[in-house]
Parts: sequence; C-alpha cells; structure tokens
Amino acid sequence: MFFRNKIHTTPCESNPIKILGEGIVSEEIQPYRQGRVKFQATWWNARCETNVRLIPGTVVHIVKKENITLFVVPAPFE
Repeated sequence: MFFRNKIHTTPCESNPIKILGEGIVSEEIQPYRQGRVKFQATWWNARCETNVRLIPGTVVHIVKKENITLFVVPAPFE
C-alpha cells in the first residue's frame, strides 16, 4: 500500500476532502464510535463521523489524524 495524498469530491460536497491514505477496517466501527483499522502495516484506533457502520475488510480513506486516532470515511467504489 502506498502513502498518497489526493483530493476526493462528491457531487454533494462543496469542500473537497484531503485523503491522507487508505486503510482496511480490522475491528468494526459503529457510527460515531471507535474501532480499528490497518494502515501502513500497523493498527490504529479509528472513528467515522458519519452515520455508517464499517465492517471488517472494508476499505476506508483516512481524512484526519488526531493523536493516535485516525478519522475515516468509506472508500467509494471505483
């Protein structure tokens, strides 16, 4: 997995999201609760600030890092 920065926008968003990288959910993330993701060969605490449940194996985009917690959004189907 390569570390890359990219800008992702959707038709509903007026502000683009800066993507810090991609990870894979390793422990379920409930809406607004903490779970875990694998990112760059290490495991991190992660949160999703949207009303979506992320199950293990889901590919996510990392959009922010605060201390030891990554904030993620589901990766769109490409």
